[in-house]
Amino acid sequence: GTNTGSITLALADTPADVIATIVPGGAPLTVTTTTPGQNARISFEGTAGQRVSLEIGSSCCLAHVSILDPDGGALAGPTTIGTGGGFIDAQTLSSTGTHTIVFDPQGSATGSVTLTLYDVPADAADIITAGGPAVGVTTTVPGQNARLAFSGTSGQRVSLKVNPSCCIAAYSVLDPDGNTVGSPVTFGTGGGFIDTMTLPATGSY
Repeated sequence: GTNTGSITLALADTPADVIATIVPGGAPLTVTTTTPGQNARISFEGTAGQRVSLEIGSSCCLAHVSILDPDGGALAGPTTIGTGGGFIDAQTLSSTGTHTIVFDPQGSATGSVTLTLYDVPADAADIITAGGPAVGVTTTVPGQNARLAFSGTSGQRVSLKVNPSCCIAAYSVLDPDGNTVGSPVTFGTGGGFIDTMTLPATGSY
């Protein structure tokens, strides 16, 4: 517009992105950017159907984190994280090849972040019976879920009690077609209760 005044600019000579490699299920990796505008690109080898999750430890700064497939398409993200870090839940790799994690500090920020890439096994599985005993199930890798199967009939009514557990978690009941019965709910470590649901079809839930 009609404004006038002064501004001071600093033009950074930005080097190439930091390059590193990480192994799913291997040791954590710390990467450091040193110049505003510089990103870090961390590659890993993966196979089609493999599942990975990513723990982002305490970070230097506000940043965007993405996982790219071998063709450069976005498999996950960009996810915005703060200095407390974050987590990208289990992702199923669509192809075999070199995948890339991109750490992109925002603004003029620079510094370090520690990444842990998990090789996520199949979901923990067991069988539970409506009206039967309680069943315990355990997950062992961040990003792994638990799936408890039960047989139900159309019109049957069931409810679910969740005893005190390891952590905050979301719970869903899926019908034989994989659709959610009712709404997913989240409980803390104290557990909770999903009130009566009427099953819409006969089959395995």
